[in-house]
Formats: sequence, structure tokens, C-alpha cells
Amino acid sequence: MAEIWGSLRMIDNLLLDNESDLTKMARIFEMQTFESFYDRGSARLFESLEFRLCRFESCAISITHDPKLRSIVRNVRLIDYEQQGSAVDSAIVEDVLVDGFKTHGLFLTYGAVFKHGYGSGSS
Repeated sequence: MAEIWGSLRMIDNLLLDNESDLTKMARIFEMQTFESFYDRGSARLFESLEFRLCRFESCAISITHDPKLRSIVRNVRLIDYEQQGSAVDSAIVEDVLVDGFKTHGLFLTYGAVFKHGYGSGSS
């Protein structure tokens, strides 16, 4: 359980400053499980991240009814990941690659906006 909370703290600390996209390196997470991560009305920027063989259980990003408090997910790669009971709420999702996605039940989005999303893999 300590490993899970440590991983959640790492995600929570991923707020990056406004440095140029060219100087940013992707932060990579491999074979980790993220449970009960809820991003509520934070207007955060989640940027330059890569998740490989990770699992998201009961997680949600950008839970808000106020457009000014939407979180942004930018330049993120999700490779061979799976989810159960998770959702993308009103996030702004830009330049995201999804390559291999397994879902256990429904995967819902609520008011999310997608720009330059890419998906690949087999069904």
C-alpha cells in the first residue's frame, strides 16, 4: 500500500513549470498501479508523462463543472495500460498517444476535449 501512495504522490507532484516543450523529458512510470487518484477542480497541467504497463483503478482526472478549473493533459503516452472504474472528466487532452488499452467495464469521458489524440493497437 505504501508503494501505491508513493506513486500517487509522484503523480500529484507532476505539476511542471512553463519551460519550453523542447527541454522537457518525459517522466516514465512502468508496471505501477494507481488507485483512487482524483483530480478535482485543480486546473493542473499534467505534461510530458509516459505510462508503460500501468493500471488505473478508480481514478478520475479534471472533475469540475467550472471551465476555468479544467486540467490539461499534454504530451502523454499510455502504452499497454488498463483501467477499471476510471474516467476522464472535463480535461483538455492534447497530443496524447494511446497504444494498447484494456478496459474492465466502461471507460467514460464527461465533457473532455481532445486535440491531436492518437490510438493504435489491436482489438
